[in-house]
Amino acid sequence: MAQGDRQAGTALGTVTANLTGTAATRTWDRKHDGSWQQTSTATKFDDEGRAVEDSDLGGAAPGDEECTTTSYADNATDWLRALPKQVEVLDVACGRNVTYPAHLLSRKRNTYDALAFGATPTRGLLSKREELTGYTGTTPNYRSKSTGYDSYGRVRSTSDSSGASSTTVFTPATTTKPDTLTVTGTELVAGVPSSAQSVVTEFDGVRSLPTATVDANGKRSEAEFDALGRLTKAWLANRPKASSPTPNLEYSKRISEGAIAAVVAKKHTASATALPRTA
Repeated sequence: MAQGDRQAGTALGTVTANLTGTAATRTWDRKHDGSWQQTSTATKFDDEGRAVEDSDLGGAAPGDEECTTTSYADNATDWLRALPKQVEVLDVACGRNVTYPAHLLSRKRNTYDALAFGATPTRGLLSKREELTGYTGTTPNYRSKSTGYDSYGRVRSTSDSSGASSTTVFTPATTTKPDTLTVTGTELVAGVPSSAQSVVTEFDGVRSLPTATVDANGKRSEAEFDALGRLTKAWLANRPKASSPTPNLEYSKRISEGAIAAVVAKKHTASATALPRTA
């Protein structure tokens, strides 16, 4: 807008925002016999600009079409508009009459914020994912994976329909920068909590960089970082830092004006010597 227009308050017409998307594609591929094979796709969008139907129309001859439909879990008040609720793949072109389960190739469903399927989401955290495995008569069967979150939106637990599960504990739990993170897996012996294996990760208190890891066997690995958060030293589980001041791996940066920048890597060998590696 020119300065004179701003001063005079001249109207410049209606300003609009428009959504665009690819509605259709058509592709020709040359075959080995010299002829051409045509394939095409078509996409339908809703008023929010989201794809709700994707047609893979295959070749020019009918019979190899597929349709992918997507519905969304919306919360218009909190502007949650991009959360897929259900995705189906059908073996017919979009817009055709569909018979279930005859035309259904796959179905995936998402549930948010530990609510019922189809309920209005509040935070948009994916709490349950389901995938169709088949039908018993007219009843669909699903395998599923559920996820629990804490108040900060961090994953706190997972479980699936096969019985596998994991729990995550942040210590302390009341901060976004925990000192430790403990992940415990599925019980190896059902009903015996002590049979579940855990991995503990320790963090520094400033940048939340992982400074140590204790694996399920109680073996400890440690790391050091420079002021920019770059890894400088690493002690693997077979070489405890407490009794071995020389690390398994050591890295340094060579950055100076007029010289080639380089990373110098050193690896501790069985003979207790350090072999330099420059990249």
